[in-house]
Amino acid sequence: MASNANVGDLEFKNATTDITSLSLEMTNDDLIYVDFQCGDCGGELTEAVGDKSALTAKLSQAYISSDIDPSDLTLNFSYQLNDVDNSEMPGTAIANTDYSLENIMSVTGLDTNTGTAVIAVTPEYVIELDETINLALTTSKYIEATLPNNGNYTIKNDDYFEVSLSQLLIESDNDQTTDLTENQLDVSFCLPDGYSIPEGNSTLEFNISASVFEGIKTSSFKKATCADFALVEGFNEDDAAILKTCTGDLTSMQVSRTVNTEAITGETSCVSTAVLMVEDNDVTDQNRALKIALSAFDVRINPGEENITHERMIINEDVINLLDTGLTLSLIHI
Repeated sequence: MASNANVGDLEFKNATTDITSLSLEMTNDDLIYVDFQCGDCGGELTEAVGDKSALTAKLSQAYISSDIDPSDLTLNFSYQLNDVDNSEMPGTAIANTDYSLENIMSVTGLDTNTGTAVIAVTPEYVIELDETINLALTTSKYIEATLPNNGNYTIKNDDYFEVSLSQLLIESDNDQTTDLTENQLDVSFCLPDGYSIPEGNSTLEFNISASVFEGIKTSSFKKATCADFALVEGFNEDDAAILKTCTGDLTSMQVSRTVNTEAITGETSCVSTAVLMVEDNDVTDQNRALKIALSAFDVRINPGEENITHERMIINEDVINLLDTGLTLSLIHI
């Protein structure tokens, strides 16, 4: 039967030279593995409560440790640094407003089942641009952990303006200015009740196009032509409309516009701007129909409403068939 050897029973030699003392060090190859999850978010976090509203940490497997300093058992989260001047690049999201961050997290508080939030997005009713977070992680040699998506995350906006186009277009003698009148088509961007907008991020871009009405003309209306209207490209210093026109039969034309949402305040919940002007004439004629398409590929516009086509009727005020306006409007499903 073998027995444990005493120190005096062991003799160490280096070649032919006796070694009277020997120090051995065993390298640790067992690590603490940490996983980060955000519900397969792909780096995109949401305000809506759910798996994608937080970045969480949990253990891949249970571990046993001994004689390890508690400071070596922590996950330390900070912001990424600029390579030029070593300054922090936290991103556009604001800590403790748009999200909360757990700067230091001990792995002793983690388990293999339930994730612990590192980033938790704050639900809010604010219509704003997408915001970013640039996170960095440092750990000790005992921990194996890597942030997904290189630590870069985007909080996706999920609050939207209500977008609408004015319903009625009537020929009139009104001057072509920014005054809201029935001889122009206005697009409005409005705050839903209980929502707000932050300072900055005020410019919202959109496109307006006009094209031929595809329905069948009747005794009450016909298809609009280029002579019936002009699109508004913007306004000059005197607040007069800068118009884009076409000639002949209408096919399709488009203008790109911007609107400043800073005009929305506590007293007014909408900002509106004219996008089409009706050409006034004294001709006794039928009402005219056309298609208007509004496209606004902005994160503050509901994805289901970012590209919608509307049908509108230009009512001829010089004819008796104004009495038929209600029927006519119903025919084209305004």
